Amino acid sequence: MKKFSLFIHIAAVVALFCVPTSCSQDTTESVEIAGYQSQLTVGLPSTRTYLGDKEGDTYPTYWSDNDAIVVNGAVSTTTTINDNKTSATFYFANVVLETPYYITYPYTEGSACAEGKPTVVFKSEQSYVANTFDAGNAPMCGYFDGSDQIVLQHLAGVMRLSITGNYTISTIEVTAPEGVALAGEFDVDCQSGAISAIEGKTTNKVTYTANEALSADEAKDFFITVPAGNLGVCKVVITEKNGLSMNLQWSATDVKAGVVREFKAFQFKGGASFELGTLPAEDDELVIEPPTENKNRVIYYTNGSTTEPTVPTDINVFGANIVSNTYNAEKECWVIKFDGDVTQIGEYAFTDCTSLTSVTIPDSVTLIGFGAFSGCTSLTGITIPNSVTKIGIEAFCYSSLTSIIIPDSVTEIGETAFSGCTSMTAFYGKFASTDNRCLIVDGVLNSFAPAGLTEYTIPDSVTKIEKYTFYECSALTSVTIPDSVTSIGSYAFSYCTSLTSVTIGNSVSLIEGFAFFNCTSLTSVTIPDSVTKIGEHAFFNCTSLKEVYCKATTPPTGETDMFNNNAEERKIYVPISSLEAYRTAEYWSAYADSIEGYLTTTLPETGEDPDGIE
Repeated sequence: MKKFSLFIHIAAVVALFCVPTSCSQDTTESVEIAGYQSQLTVGLPSTRTYLGDKEGDTYPTYWSDNDAIVVNGAVSTTTTINDNKTSATFYFANVVLETPYYITYPYTEGSACAEGKPTVVFKSEQSYVANTFDAGNAPMCGYFDGSDQIVLQHLAGVMRLSITGNYTISTIEVTAPEGVALAGEFDVDCQSGAISAIEGKTTNKVTYTANEALSADEAKDFFITVPAGNLGVCKVVITEKNGLSMNLQWSATDVKAGVVREFKAFQFKGGASFELGTLPAEDDELVIEPPTENKNRVIYYTNGSTTEPTVPTDINVFGANIVSNTYNAEKECWVIKFDGDVTQIGEYAFTDCTSLTSVTIPDSVTLIGFGAFSGCTSLTGITIPNSVTKIGIEAFCYSSLTSIIIPDSVTEIGETAFSGCTSMTAFYGKFASTDNRCLIVDGVLNSFAPAGLTEYTIPDSVTKIEKYTFYECSALTSVTIPDSVTSIGSYAFSYCTSLTSVTIGNSVSLIEGFAFFNCTSLTSVTIPDSVTKIGEHAFFNCTSLKEVYCKATTPPTGETDMFNNNAEERKIYVPISSLEAYRTAEYWSAYADSIEGYLTTTLPETGEDPDGIE
């Protein structure tokens, strides 16, 4: 067969897109091809391939000056568009072709079509163009074996969404089920028009960038192209510029090539969800489903009311701005919506919000800050998401939580995080002790769940009792501190008003200030010889404390008012050999009249008179 350096002349083209209600098949016109020698390589101004104004039930498709086709792997270099834009002349420079001609449109740089293999690319990234789709978004193919005519076939279907409202649409995402090709490179049978996804070169998602302001009075049209065929049930997510989303469901089981699938105009409403196939009338209320929104941008809570919201104590500590705080009757909860992802529940976010009963924290939160829920005296339920890495000081103190799970993501829990949570029965998850009563962080007893207990023995994995750990555990009558513990933090047992007995382990070296402050039922205490320092007011206002046994021969370093210096009938028993040292030591001398010595190195049982009292 004779070979030509040629251009291809496509006359009287091109296909018409039609609306499915009145067009059951493609209406592509015939195309005539002839070969010529040509040296024409002049470029023309760029426009685009686009839809013309709707004519009855069809949309004519016009060629654009920058369009390029591929014939047997050769890419056209120049295009001439006839006046009516329904026919075009494509020029090939320095190319020798022979029939049959396998023709594909558009040419996509990097695709296999330029290597002689008929393929087309459906774009995964599409952009808004007024009243049409963007250049090269609607692939076609054709075949010519030397006969008089050829028919170019459409390979794409188009969905048109007509939207009204007072928002600016940012993106529209169309997602097909896993394994369904929605974009990427496809093999093409140019004779039949059949397409098949090329493994590893396709995706099930199309992202359409709009950045277009809507109008409340007139619908704006968005045209998105997808491959013809059975695409299953697709999810369509429309997102406005502040992050509010609207979820649609499209049963795309029969997408027809060359057909624009039109849907009735609807109003954009953040959180709305419906099936496109059963779209309600324009004046119908859409169904609002808050869980379909971006869950990282909402906080759900209850407060025992359906009319009075709980207002955060500080509205500027969430990492995003609050846009609404409304009650959702269907979900029976309040919803605080934000203009971005909630990254933290910051300092004092809900401090003293006494009506708050439950809270759902979004998965985007990494920090629960200082005092975030302190004083929430009605708060009984909260779930800490796996994204949280830090729980701050006093985060939940004086709340009414009964139990809580600490996720593995947490690396730090601030002191007094759960202090005063007297209804707490158990901790679970990371840092929880085997009996679920303690949170132990690197050997430090950080928090205690006291509800229902009167006696408790601290686990021997504890090396330090953090400040305020047993604060106001008013039901406890007896506590045993194991020998593993080396220090007792300030206010650790303060206001344990029922505590009558405490056993301090033989490794404790430091009892910090106010450690047993106001333990009004404590009658006696033995301070082991390991103790080297007792802080100020450590046993102050322990009004029933009558007997203090100090086993150390060297007086521990003391501070102001370790004990009430005016307590009646209280005795401080010390080793007789150190009697004078205690009576003259700084801060101990204030109790000189109460200090007595004993001879034995082993103290008698509490309540018995020590041997050899002097």
